[in-house]
Amino acid sequence: MKNCGLVPGLVSVSFRQLPAEEIVRLCAECGLEAVEWGGDIHVPHGDCATAEKVSGLTEAAGLRTAAYGSYYRCGVSAPEEFARVVACARVLQAPLIRVWAGDKGSMECAPRQRLAVAADLKRCVELAGESGIRVGMEFHCGTLTDSLESCLELLDGCPGLCSGWQPSVGREPELCREEIRRLDGRLSTVHAFQWRQAERLPFADGIPVWRSYLETLAGQGRPLDILMEFVRNDSPEQLRADAPVLLRLLEGLGD
Repeated sequence: MKNCGLVPGLVSVSFRQLPAEEIVRLCAECGLEAVEWGGDIHVPHGDCATAEKVSGLTEAAGLRTAAYGSYYRCGVSAPEEFARVVACARVLQAPLIRVWAGDKGSMECAPRQRLAVAADLKRCVELAGESGIRVGMEFHCGTLTDSLESCLELLDGCPGLCSGWQPSVGREPELCREEIRRLDGRLSTVHAFQWRQAERLPFADGIPVWRSYLETLAGQGRPLDILMEFVRNDSPEQLRADAPVLLRLLEGLGD
């Protein structure tokens, strides 16, 4: 693969029905290089024994942990829960912890709650930073990253914080590219999938638009994990069809 700095991988919660061993085998078979391990099923918060096992499986397969996808909601979850998250991330050798910016969208969140989310984000960044781990927000509806402006406000208020990105369903591709451009330098990971409204589609259906997203990302000149998610019908066979499409798009960058 050309040295574009973009690395293909998988979000493990794409296959909650599969054990970690099968996810590792599937990733290796598909030519993917990294896994974001989920904190709900595959590596529960605080379960360091499972984290150690999964870390070993990942390394033995020639893969690496891209991130620990926690379900910690800043300003909402019990603050002591984040120490359990960090403990698992350390054992997984995860360079990044994914968190959620509260549980309300930017238009529904009261000012006091927004301040609580922002304060907890700072606390989490500091706590994870003691272990050399970054914190990145999930870029998602129903949270304070449901709009680019709200996301940027949180990033501006917390040095060291970063954000993931994924295309919001129904958002025009040019607006999505603008999000990528304005998040330059503060992106943690990208979650890659192709939807039509609420319908999951084969990744090949999104070749033109994903080529444009990946070209924008590659043009920023920063290493970044591109992690496949929301596979149609939660099907391993579909991933076997989708992953080569992503790999070809990455190979073609710069042509």
